[in-house]
Amino acid sequence: MRELEYLKKELFNLKFLVASFMDHKSSVEKEIEASNSKMLSCLTTEQDLRREIEEPNEEQVLASVAKIEALKEMTDIEA
Repeated sequence: MRELEYLKKELFNLKFLVASFMDHKSSVEKEIEASNSKMLSCLTTEQDLRREIEEPNEEQVLASVAKIEALKEMTDIEA
């Protein structure tokens, strides 16, 4: 009879441990999901920034053209 009571307590303890681990597992999975989401967001931002840096904007192009034209005029005058 004592053995049966002991086994019941052990079974209760095991069920409690399993429930605790399942809760912890669920919590960790949510953290992983949030982390993955944040990582994807950061990657998207990084890609956008890279494109922005690599592709000159219209103002930069116009400024460069103006500088080139000014240099051409200066060389025409001096020649």
